[in-house]
Amino acid sequence: MAPVTLCTTPKHAVQLATETEIRKFLEKHPDAKEILTTTNAKRPFFQKTVLTGHQLTFEDITYSHLQKAYENLMDHIKVRFGSINRIQVKAMFYQGLQPDGLTWKTVIRLILRGTQCDDYTKLKKTCPLGFDRDIYTPGKVMSLKGFQLGKTSEFMDQFVQAQDDDTLVWLYDEPSPPDQTEEEYKKAKIEFEKTHFKIRRPVGFVRQTETELQLLNRKDLFDLYENLFIEGTDMQFIKMWLKDPEIRTYERFDFCPPPIKCPNDVLNTWGGFVAEGIVESYDGRPNLFVDHLRKLFGKNSQYVLKWLASIVQRPGKPTNVALVVTGGQGTGKTTTFELFMKKIIGSKYFGQTSNPENDLFCRFGFLKDSKILIVIDDFNVGSIKLNSDPFKSYITGETVTYEAKGKMAVPLRNCMNFVLTTNKMDPVKLDADDRRYAVLEVSDKLKGNRAYFDRLYKYLDRPENIRAIYDLLQGIDISQTNFQAERPITELYQELKNMSVDKELMFLASKVAGSMQPRVEFVGSELYQEYRLWLTTNGFMDYKAKNNVAFSLYIKKVEGVSIEHGARRAATVACDAQRVTNFARLKGFDVSKCLM
Repeated sequence: MAPVTLCTTPKHAVQLATETEIRKFLEKHPDAKEILTTTNAKRPFFQKTVLTGHQLTFEDITYSHLQKAYENLMDHIKVRFGSINRIQVKAMFYQGLQPDGLTWKTVIRLILRGTQCDDYTKLKKTCPLGFDRDIYTPGKVMSLKGFQLGKTSEFMDQFVQAQDDDTLVWLYDEPSPPDQTEEEYKKAKIEFEKTHFKIRRPVGFVRQTETELQLLNRKDLFDLYENLFIEGTDMQFIKMWLKDPEIRTYERFDFCPPPIKCPNDVLNTWGGFVAEGIVESYDGRPNLFVDHLRKLFGKNSQYVLKWLASIVQRPGKPTNVALVVTGGQGTGKTTTFELFMKKIIGSKYFGQTSNPENDLFCRFGFLKDSKILIVIDDFNVGSIKLNSDPFKSYITGETVTYEAKGKMAVPLRNCMNFVLTTNKMDPVKLDADDRRYAVLEVSDKLKGNRAYFDRLYKYLDRPENIRAIYDLLQGIDISQTNFQAERPITELYQELKNMSVDKELMFLASKVAGSMQPRVEFVGSELYQEYRLWLTTNGFMDYKAKNNVAFSLYIKKVEGVSIEHGARRAATVACDAQRVTNFARLKGFDVSKCLM
């Protein structure tokens, strides 16, 4: 039969505008090999619609797709028309954001000029907002994605309106059977869903890497995978996946290490410790690790050993005790945690920072994401004290909210254990009823012992030794251990507790301590000056002293204190010595160790 004819003004021709129409026609007329236009077509052109998750750039246009298509067309013109310079290819485009607010629709049109008159009227009628001669100039041309010339047709005589992601190629290639496309999609889906899934609460998508969970919205998916196609087709994988009713989906995801039981509809992001996978050799020995703990912590080493064993045996159940490890530089206080434990549990569940203000306490702190052990090393003491209340909730709270910048906030199970290493003498504020901190001093015997640490680092480089330490910690009996009740109460801990009491109360207690009189009186203005001098004398130069008014308001709230105002004399501060002393004791201040 005669070739199928398409044209802009079909009188005796057949005009088929979409891929579906043409495919149906070819099924009825299998002998048709070409799709041509009649010679009276006013303007042969090719139209392409591209849907993307973003606006296309000028670089996409000039150097990627359209430049190659333009060069092919010019070669074709030379073959057909010789060296007629008046024939040119003009390109135009229109771009607009779709109603979903995420998808950009780009309509691109290549037009052959010089064969007929330049009639822009029809162009305006066939585009949503019309192509304007002044606005859509050749310099603003966008890319023509996937353009290829037909095998037997001549482009100059061709009029095809391609829709969405269709191209001219499909008219001449054998279409893939539907079942083949489906099989290729299923293969791609299996691989894709090993690391990608959808969650319902909050609504979104997750890309799982070795070190983190990347939270994505619908636009993020298109930006990442718009160039991922089903093999052997020009179909975007991500479009098919999003429409698939059986994609990998969870109600939410959570961090549920053992002994936590994870619900069936929740994705558990826990993947096990690194040491579990060390199987090269079981000839390692844990003796050097145990010996190192004894050298550092002396009689308190057994508590530290059990504390570490708890992390390994039941990572989903925090100890609810933070270790505060104090000591000079080079004593090896960080080696136990930053070297030993990092190698055992792996960097995915280990966190380290010297800037907790930014990495932990801020809204987007990355350390809140699925961590088992966090070492806060040589930190700004003020940041821990200013964030004392939230830090307490991190030590003993059940959940923590993790939020990456620009992403949704996700509640996760709190499995964090903390070690604070410092050479400061007052790193944390301890309340009178504190049960969250164990304050330990390390020996300085190892300071500067380079030979010892060289031997220790070589020991750590052997995987079998890491596995041996892991097995040792797994075997320690902690079934009856209460880490809060059994934490060592060291002299340094008691001193820190005293130092944590409000300085105004410490000063007042020191003034009345040991008084033989039940009632002690002070002149208000003189008492305030003594308070300022007391701060300097006792080394509290960094403490921000209250002004006179704030100081008066504070001591007025102390039990046993009253302020009497006379008509012609300065205010008198009257103190019931016994009641003030008892009040200070209740607040955790050991009055017997009053500072002078």
